[in-house]
Amino acid sequence: MTIFSILLLIALWAWALAWLAAGASWRADLLANLAAQGLIITMASALLWLMLRRRVFFVLAALACLMHIWILATGRGAIMPRGFDPAGRVPGAVRMFHYNASHKRPPEEVLATLRSALPDVASIAEPSVALQTQVIYGDALETEYPYRLRRQYRVRGEGDRVGAGVVLSRWPLEQYPLDGLAADGVVDDIIAGVLTVPGGAIGSGADQRWGLIAIHPRSPRSAERWAHGNEVVGSVAIIARKMQSEGLPVVVLADLNSTPSGWRSRELFFEGGLRRGKPLLSAAGTYPAVFDLGQWTDLRSRWPMTIAIDDVFVSGGVQVRGWTRLDAGQSDHWPVVTELVPALR
Repeated sequence: MTIFSILLLIALWAWALAWLAAGASWRADLLANLAAQGLIITMASALLWLMLRRRVFFVLAALACLMHIWILATGRGAIMPRGFDPAGRVPGAVRMFHYNASHKRPPEEVLATLRSALPDVASIAEPSVALQTQVIYGDALETEYPYRLRRQYRVRGEGDRVGAGVVLSRWPLEQYPLDGLAADGVVDDIIAGVLTVPGGAIGSGADQRWGLIAIHPRSPRSAERWAHGNEVVGSVAIIARKMQSEGLPVVVLADLNSTPSGWRSRELFFEGGLRRGKPLLSAAGTYPAVFDLGQWTDLRSRWPMTIAIDDVFVSGGVQVRGWTRLDAGQSDHWPVVTELVPALR
């Protein structure tokens, strides 16, 4: 029993400290991304050792729990759940919508979900070819969202591609220059603009200009994809700092393919000065919404079998007032809707 407890404790501490090597090791980062699940397992182990009166093991496991809690809490924009009614509007708040629509969901359902959320700004990642035709190459939603920035689908070599994406806005949205801020290999992965927020929409006497970035760095299915995605995030941190130096509050909408405890999220916090919108105590992942069981059926998933990879990130000039998920439909991601207000309000 003692040997088993020692081996388990070593494994639990390796999990708790995985974040230390997450920037250099693909496997360590994969483990660091599951810190919330690691916390549950470590807490259960600590409780078992307490019941067995193995005090040394209990104390060491409790310390490992604290390490998980610390890394999970780092860089958060909110602690308590901040839900709201997506069908209603809160005066003075800017509503942002982000959705990895997946290729499975029909375009009309994606657009209906977007309309039902009543966002001021919407980011759609991974639109199907049919949806790309409508919102990237076409003028769908032009009446409601006359301003848009596009990230077109591009093949860059065997097994290497840039996923499509689009940002739609009710308000003026202009391209932000990325010259010298992003490497040639990742500049096509980034949508960056300056959003003009009407003063009347936020209870201000004058319009405000916000930096707006939308990204979908590659999932860490391999070390190469992980490294490329990290390079995108590193460039976004530089861009965000540049925007802030120009007096722009910054908002990033992303399917980050990283949880709050992963390297990418922490890079945006430490290097980009951005806090993650999902409240710490909200037990709600954004992927996978379903487990694909092939011919049998799709099984809806629940936390802790989900991870939080879709989110909004904000700089010090913006506060998160509300955060919620919408129905995922046929996508394997939940849409995320947030309400943001200028800081010091």
